Amino acid sequence: MFDFEIINNNEFKMKDKNFGLLGLLLVAIIWGSGFVASDLLLLSLSPLALLACRFTIAAIVLIIINFRKLMFLNKENAIAGTILGVILYISFSFQTFGLKYSSPSHNAFLTSVNVIIVPFIVWGITKIRVDIYGFLGAFLSITGIGILSLTHNFTLSYGDILNLTCAFGFAFHVFFSGKFAKKYDTVTFVTIQMIVAALLSILFLIISGDTSIKLLDSKSIIGVLYIGIIVTAFAFFLQSKCQEKLGDTTSAIIMSMESVFGAIFSVLIINENYTPRMLVGCIFILSGVIFSQTKPFSLSKKGIKIQTEF
Repeated sequence: MFDFEIINNNEFKMKDKNFGLLGLLLVAIIWGSGFVASDLLLLSLSPLALLACRFTIAAIVLIIINFRKLMFLNKENAIAGTILGVILYISFSFQTFGLKYSSPSHNAFLTSVNVIIVPFIVWGITKIRVDIYGFLGAFLSITGIGILSLTHNFTLSYGDILNLTCAFGFAFHVFFSGKFAKKYDTVTFVTIQMIVAALLSILFLIISGDTSIKLLDSKSIIGVLYIGIIVTAFAFFLQSKCQEKLGDTTSAIIMSMESVFGAIFSVLIINENYTPRMLVGCIFILSGVIFSQTKPFSLSKKGIKIQTEF
């Protein structure tokens, strides 16, 4: 009976892990498609209008899904969600404006650098030093950024500067999300952060006097609904559920694949030209992300051994 229970528990854990893996892979695919969808919507909408549509729709959907939990919202969850909402809005603002001035593939790969930045934020705040893998991963990613983005004058374009700034914003979002997830209900503060981001986006849209939202046609409305419901509300909700079943390392690697899918969708849907230089730069960035997270080789008393979380 004892062995039978152990087998059942192991099977249950394996099913949970498989659900988490497949779920986060789906999230990465959806987020990858979001870069292209946003790029197409920016042909008719301003970045501020797109942000307002995106977060307002997502907030409404999540409020409907989590209405009962919100009825019992406590102060701590509200504060956590508000902090994350402000960071989320700022990060997406830089990302959306960056997309206005660069390609979806550039935007996607430079955004993925946030995975490299997180350990350095932890080091600065908690004094937990970054290991050699973090430094090597950062070196590979910085090399990739240089190959991908630097011009012949060794300067970054305006769009790429915005993209890298958004990567720092998302890194802080990942850091605080991890801290809050250990204390509060994840689904609740995900919903609160969307509400806060929606309110901020509407506020700045009104202040700016932007009226591009009036230019929405039927195709754009479909795109906005896709961005708001699928790419934002559904993907963030699914991410929060799946990360409960996986380790941070595995989650970070799978979610960084959004950059790969973003590049694939850019080529397939909007016929973005992929030069050898772009390909090499993207490979370096993605290698840096994966290397810093997997820590493939670890020194032990017995020599070098392979480490894996699976």
